[in-house]
Amino acid sequence: MKAFTETEVQEWREAAKQKPSSIPPGAYQQFPQARSFDIAVHTDALLLRISIGDGDLADVRINPVVARNLMAAIMGAGIAAGWLNDLGDIVFPDLPSLPDET
Repeated sequence: MKAFTETEVQEWREAAKQKPSSIPPGAYQQFPQARSFDIAVHTDALLLRISIGDGDLADVRINPVVARNLMAAIMGAGIAAGWLNDLGDIVFPDLPSLPDET
């Protein structure tokens, strides 16, 4: 017996297309800082508990389709932002020069 079916995967893929509203520009300060996390693995999900802000917890069950998409998005965004290398290691990006530093 499989942990999940192809039908479930298709349903997860369809649901993943229904993204939440976009994060508006300038929203950086409105988001609480993630402090730490714990994960547990189930046969058909990743259970993620994040400690945020002043110690509040956010619990999320992530299906395999969203887990894979999240992993790829984090890697792609981190590489594009310059704080991850192609292996996923943290790197220290240079800030652009200020006008008086050139």
